Amino acid sequence: MYDKNIVRSMQLPPIKLQKYDRYLPTAFDESLSLLEKINKVILYLQDYGNVTEEMLEKWNEVYRWVRNEGVNEAALSIIRELITDGTIADIINIELFNKKADQSDLDIVTAQVANTDKWKKRSHYDVVEFGAIGDNMTDNSSVLQELSDQLEDGDTLFFPKGDFLTTEPVHIKRAIKLVMNGFIIADHGGVGVLVKNTEIYGNFSGDEIRRKNKLDLDINIDRVTGKGYELLQTCTGVEVWNAFFSQFNFKVVRGNYEGVKYIASKIGTGYAATSYCNATIGLIRSVNKNIILEARDTGWVSQNQFYSGSMTTYNIAGVEPSHINLVNTGTSIINENTFYSVSLEGLATTAIRCVRASNNKFTSCRYEMPKLKFLFDFSNSSRFNKIIDGHGVANSMRQGLYMDNAEVTSNTLVTFIDYLSGYVTYYDRMFYIKPNNFRITDTLIPEMWDNVVFENPNLEMAFSGSNPKLISGETLLVDLTYGSILDISNYSKEITSVQLNAPPRVNKEIYLFSDFFGISSNSFVLLAGNGIDNIIDKTDLPDKTIKNGYSITRLLYKADTKTIYIMEKVKG
Repeated sequence: MYDKNIVRSMQLPPIKLQKYDRYLPTAFDESLSLLEKINKVILYLQDYGNVTEEMLEKWNEVYRWVRNEGVNEAALSIIRELITDGTIADIINIELFNKKADQSDLDIVTAQVANTDKWKKRSHYDVVEFGAIGDNMTDNSSVLQELSDQLEDGDTLFFPKGDFLTTEPVHIKRAIKLVMNGFIIADHGGVGVLVKNTEIYGNFSGDEIRRKNKLDLDINIDRVTGKGYELLQTCTGVEVWNAFFSQFNFKVVRGNYEGVKYIASKIGTGYAATSYCNATIGLIRSVNKNIILEARDTGWVSQNQFYSGSMTTYNIAGVEPSHINLVNTGTSIINENTFYSVSLEGLATTAIRCVRASNNKFTSCRYEMPKLKFLFDFSNSSRFNKIIDGHGVANSMRQGLYMDNAEVTSNTLVTFIDYLSGYVTYYDRMFYIKPNNFRITDTLIPEMWDNVVFENPNLEMAFSGSNPKLISGETLLVDLTYGSILDISNYSKEITSVQLNAPPRVNKEIYLFSDFFGISSNSFVLLAGNGIDNIIDKTDLPDKTIKNGYSITRLLYKADTKTIYIMEKVKG
């Protein structure tokens, strides 16, 4: 580059004095005075200086040209000449490859150089820059997988707007950040996005060394329709194996048999768990199950959180979908997982299903499922799970069953608002209602709420269903639909028989109080009424008669045979 100060920085060589008597004759004209002679010398030096300065300006002009365009033009001219006459091709072919190469060899070299340059000193990778095309027609499987295989922990993979078709799972093997403005469109029946570390330690961020980089994934995935993929049990939207301290944003996961699955299973030498992960939900819509937490072999799934969003289902004949499934098939645990303000909607027949899962919480979630049969199925050793402050529960519960296995005590706590009756607490097959008002009647209680206890600021009293009614003078009619405690002591002096009607839908123990306040009662016989096929007396006095002086009778109703068993008669 031209240096504007170059003239000032250059020095003229010293002038050698010539050893002549008069090397400037005019200055030594004897007719001139001394002052005139000096002026002559000064004038000469001035002319000499002007000539020298003009020469330096010419030199600087040449210098500027050489430093700028001159060399470039000369070099380009030479290179063009070497390309034209084939010299460069000969150098590449003969000197580098020791053979005569065709154009394809040169293209390969050029592509390799360009590809190597793309990977230099990067941490952010745009899938389009590496050859992916979001036109919903081009198969991007190989491009995306090759790109994913090159990533390191902490790198960012970016999908711009577009629909990126795949015919194979996209396998993420590193603790990366995935940013998706576009969609993966899965044109196959397998896992859409597989998040699984298959190396020796077999997990993501499971120890202190690798914990500085964590999974942070945005996911949009849809399935190609019209090919029946959504009916295949292998068709899962997202599958996450053994992840710790990770962040997931399931923006859209749609069109799969199963939506999102967390799996904990031993793979390598590291921890076998999916734990301490946070997930936000946009929309998950699946055929069979929306969210599955699965503990296999020694793996555990615990302390994961799911926030907000909507989960819904498709209407497929023969499929009874569920929303949240916590399944422990191994020897470890599923516990302390929490769902906050998630909306469970659509045509699911079961909202929450747990198998050997304990102390999981579902807080302020919304339950709006017109075909609901069971709000929860916490069977097979599931304990201490909680559904807290549910919304829409009462609307769903007035249309179906509450739980499907009344034989199992699951220590399950459920609280929700029923706008007709009040604030409802459910625990171990018993409903406790804090009423909206104290004029509540049994007509406001759904038929399937078999055991109901009203809560009153001053009194807790057992609710025995509809009031007993005298028929035929000495026969008392009692419905068993609600309540576990039936108090007939006010009628015991008048009656000779008690007819038991309208049994519950599930097995239940019932206590009949006939002398609750110490009132001497008549003997009376128990009769099978509407909905009851048989009464069997299994006591020492098997005559179905409750004699005078017996105050409490313990009954057991078996729903499958519609039979009431008299199990115990207790004296005053």
